[in-house]
Amino acid sequence: MDGARCAVADARSAFIYIVANFMSFLTLDVSQIIDMGCLLTKQNHITSLYLSTTLPGALVCFIACVYYVSKAVLHHNKIIELDSHLRVFVNTLQLGILFMIYPTVSATILRTFTCEQLDDGSNCLVYDPSVDCDSVDYANAKICALYFPFTAFSVADL
Repeated sequence: MDGARCAVADARSAFIYIVANFMSFLTLDVSQIIDMGCLLTKQNHITSLYLSTTLPGALVCFIACVYYVSKAVLHHNKIIELDSHLRVFVNTLQLGILFMIYPTVSATILRTFTCEQLDDGSNCLVYDPSVDCDSVDYANAKICALYFPFTAFSVADL
């Protein structure tokens, strides 16, 4: 009976792993979708925070740049009636991206502020114990975590 119970537990954990990876893809959690181990020497919560906050913002800025170039081409070719359709499409696309990344980015940002003091006196992040909460890197990550919510919605107003 114990063998059957272990098989069910293994199947359940494999299913949870597959569902978690699928949900990471749906919410555009870049740090979970793409293994950055080849590109980054150290991948921890701080690098995940930087990736999950800067890459979607860069994508929204790229879409805004494409919009402004397209708008200039439309005005140059005297096709002004498509401008309102283009604006609606770009705004919908940007808001769709922001709504898709919102849960992941919010969770990553909130995980940044939960530190715990261990028995040996060190202060580490609860979500990722490899991060020292007294380090300069962590202080910079907190600034990024506080700053991102304001920039995300201001970029969406482009």
